[in-house]
Amino acid sequence: MTEPRMLFEPGEQFTTFTPVGVSPLAASPFVFPMGYQNVTDDFLTSDPPRPEELSALLSVIELHLDDLARVLGVDASPDDGRTVLDMTFRDGTVLGVGPIFQTIAAVELGAQPYDAAAVSGFELTRAAAEDVFRTLATESLENRLHNPGLTAERGPTIVGGCCLVVGAYRRFGLKSVVVAGSGDTP
Repeated sequence: MTEPRMLFEPGEQFTTFTPVGVSPLAASPFVFPMGYQNVTDDFLTSDPPRPEELSALLSVIELHLDDLARVLGVDASPDDGRTVLDMTFRDGTVLGVGPIFQTIAAVELGAQPYDAAAVSGFELTRAAAEDVFRTLATESLENRLHNPGLTAERGPTIVGGCCLVVGAYRRFGLKSVVVAGSGDTP
């Protein structure tokens, strides 16, 4: 049996949470319509983002994550009484999938040049994610691009992606997330 885990993928237009190994409970993905590109376009219009823009975005993300917590906390396993929320976020492993997690890890490690394979398996702690978020959110795009590990492609949207990631750390009390490289997920 696969160890329970949650795949957490902030995408360009959507963010997906997919539970894996939570048998006998259903493992349906939970998708909400906030991705790193559209949250950047819709909420973060200043360069650097103003505190009120960041606060508003984090509040909306929290509402979506509250919906996720309600869905995952409903059905209990007949085996041990745990819910999908218990099995994944509380007792299992959370895998951070995709370019946002890889970029946050690369910035934390100061990886230059950027190499997605180098961050595969990296344990991104909440403190590290919060530190990268605070650093990048207070810099203009021009200054942000000087951070080792941040590519020009990710520079414009990384703050929105950080909001999605930090919002989940805060809402679910996550201590760390394991960063998945390309092809590392089931």
